[in-house]
Amino acid sequence: MDTQVLAVLLLALAGLLGGLAGPTLIARIPEPLGEEPEPDEADSEPPVPKELYRDIAALPRLGWWLALAGLVCGAGIGARIGWHGALLPWALLIPLGLVLAVVDARTRLLPTWLIAPSYGVLVLLVLLAALCDRSAHQLPGTFFGWLGLGGFYFLLWLVYPRGMGYGDVRLAGLLGLALGYLGWEQVVVGGYAGVLIGGLGGVLLKMFKVLRERTVPFGPFMVVGAFVGAGIGGQLMSSLGY
Repeated sequence: MDTQVLAVLLLALAGLLGGLAGPTLIARIPEPLGEEPEPDEADSEPPVPKELYRDIAALPRLGWWLALAGLVCGAGIGARIGWHGALLPWALLIPLGLVLAVVDARTRLLPTWLIAPSYGVLVLLVLLAALCDRSAHQLPGTFFGWLGLGGFYFLLWLVYPRGMGYGDVRLAGLLGLALGYLGWEQVVVGGYAGVLIGGLGGVLLKMFKVLRERTVPFGPFMVVGAFVGAGIGGQLMSSLGY
C-alpha cells in the first residue's frame, strides 16, 4: 500500500475512534469549582448556568458527529502530512481538539483537567515522532511554536482578559507544539486563521443573536485555525513567496 494512502487511513482512523470516545471523555471531566463565567455588568439578563459535562456527553449522536469530524479532519491533514512522524502528535490532537471545541462552545470553559496532562502526552509523542523520523532538527520549531502561539495568546489575555479566558492561552500552547513540529509556516497560518475565523465568527454569532452571553467561545475557532494551518499552511505560505 502507498505510504501516502496509509497516512490518510491511519490519521482518519485515529480521528474516527477518538471522536467515538469523545462523549465518554467529556463525561469524566470533573465539574469546576469557582470557574463559572462572571456576569457582565453590561448585560441586562443573568448569565446562563454552565451546562453539566455529563449532559453534554449525553447529547444525541454527539459521538457520531465527533467521529465524522475526526474522520474528515484526519484524512485531510493526513494527506498533507504524508508518511511522517508528525502523524503521532496529530493523532492525539485531532480528536482532543474536537472534544475541547465542543466543551468550550457549550460551557465557555476549557478544562485544565483535560489540557494539562495532554501537554505531557503531546511532548512524548513529538519526541517519539522525532525518533521515528531520525531527526531532531524539528524539535526547536516545536518549542518556538509553543512559545510563539502560546505567547501571542498570553499577550491577548493580558490586554483584554474579559474577552479571552486563560484556558485559551493553555490551548494555544498545545496547538503551537503540534504546529511547530510541522514548521513555522503552519504556526503562522494556524495562528492567524484562528484569530481571523474567531473574529468573523464572533461578529456573526452576535449579529444573528446565536449567543446570549457577550463572551464568545474562542476555543472552537482556534482548533479550526490549527487544522487549517496543518492542512494548507505550507502550501499557502509557499504560494505567497515565503
